[in-house]
Formats: sequence, structure tokens, C-alpha cells
Amino acid sequence: MKLNALIEKYAEKLKSAGIENFQNEARWLVLETLDLSSSALFTGHTVDAGACAALDELVLRRCHHEPLQYILGNAPFGELDLKVSPAVLIPRSETEVLVEYVVKHLPEGGSLLDVGCGSGAIGLLSAYRRRDITVTALDKSPAALEVAGTNARQLSLDDRMIFKESDLLSVLEKEKFNIIAANLPYVTFDEYKTLAPEVRDFEPQLALTACDEGMALIFELIRTAPGFLFSGGRIVLEMSPHQTSRAEAALTENGFSGIEVIPDQFGKMRFVAAILQ
Repeated sequence: MKLNALIEKYAEKLKSAGIENFQNEARWLVLETLDLSSSALFTGHTVDAGACAALDELVLRRCHHEPLQYILGNAPFGELDLKVSPAVLIPRSETEVLVEYVVKHLPEGGSLLDVGCGSGAIGLLSAYRRRDITVTALDKSPAALEVAGTNARQLSLDDRMIFKESDLLSVLEKEKFNIIAANLPYVTFDEYKTLAPEVRDFEPQLALTACDEGMALIFELIRTAPGFLFSGGRIVLEMSPHQTSRAEAALTENGFSGIEVIPDQFGKMRFVAAILQ
């Protein structure tokens, strides 16, 4: 079957299943699975029956709202292509703004602590963009750490990455860092019920929801972070825009100043950063 006709066929299937970005997803799925570049769209490339049958199965999974990134096993994040699995959240482009803050403010030869690292997206992209830094990445999920470690090795960044299993900062002793960065669970349990099926039914709830209106883990990190930052060190956190004022108050109460609320690329005030006094 002609490549373009196959993509159109799958786009119609995805559209019928209620997939919003059906055209781009059909193209991405087919090209990625067949290991073709976009130039193949203009060469009259054909796909044999065996490959079509395999693609049919993948499209059916997407029609059941399984995220395309899990189906393909990878997700783009900045300049990186990261391995992902249902053990980790799919990295979102919004979080790249947090990485931009880290890269800008880390001193020469500085150290980053990535708390709740998941696939390793924050730490890995920071280390990729700043070849002079070291990164310690923590997660309570062994399965997530396995994914993050694989990504570090595949990107040849494992010589500057340390991975540790930890519930927030519990595994740390006397280490200190220049920046602590975290995209911790912040979805409330009521919000969780309303999430898209791609998120609610497939991504790990452990990495999404938290008590105290989604703020429990963020508050605990803010409380404990000062003991693991150098004087003048920074913390930067991702959260829902309606949570930022509570985070600001908690940071002030725990010895931080110079608080900034930073928008994502869509203008939503999603990040809170501060400096330890």
C-alpha cells in the first residue's frame, strides 16, 4: 500500500476514535515505526502487507486512547528523544521552561538535584545543555529509575548522573546542591477523575496525584530543601497555576526570598522559583 494512502487511512481511524491531533499522530506513528524520514512522503514509498498488519495493531491501541509515546516507547523532550514506559509520566513541553531556568542559573561546575525524576527528563536535558554540571536524580519508583538510567546511558550522560531510590529527600545525608528542581505530583484527587483517558487510564497515578489539594509533596520538599542547598542556592518547582500563591507563602516561611512565578510557553503561571537566604 502506498505510504501516503496508509497514513490517510489511519488518520481517519484516529479521527473516528476522537483523537484530536489525528493527522500528525498517524504520520508520526507510521514514519517512526517504519524508521522512515518525512522525505519518504514524497517518493511514492510503499508498505508491504506484513508491516501494514503490524501498524494496524498499533493504530488500534491508539484508538483505545493509549498514549502514542507509550506505543512507540519514546517521547521528545527538548533536543532529546527519551525512552518512556507506563512506569513514568510522558514528559511535557511545558517542563522545558523549568530546564531553561536551571541551565541559566546553575553556576559553572554546579550541581542539580532532580527530585521525582521519572524518565530523567529534567536532569538529562539540563546535563545535555550544560556539560559542566553534575546531576543527582531521585525517585521512589525503581521502575522509573530503570527508565531514567537507560536514558542516561543511551545519551552518554551517565558519567555525570547519579540515580538514587528515595521518597523525596529521605535518602540524602549531608549533600548540598546549587539548585533543587522538581515536577512533583500536584493533581488533586477530584481533578484526577476529570483527566483525559490518555492520562487517567495509562499514566502512573503515583506520579500525578497528591493530598492537601495536590500540595502535600511540594510543601514537604519546600520544608526539607534548605538543609540540602548551598547558601544562595535555588529551588524551582512546577505546579498548577492556581497553586502558586500557596507555594510562595510556604517558601517565605522556610527561609527563601527572591520568589519568582514564571509562565510556561502558553502564558500559564506554572513555575515558582526562589533563592535560599
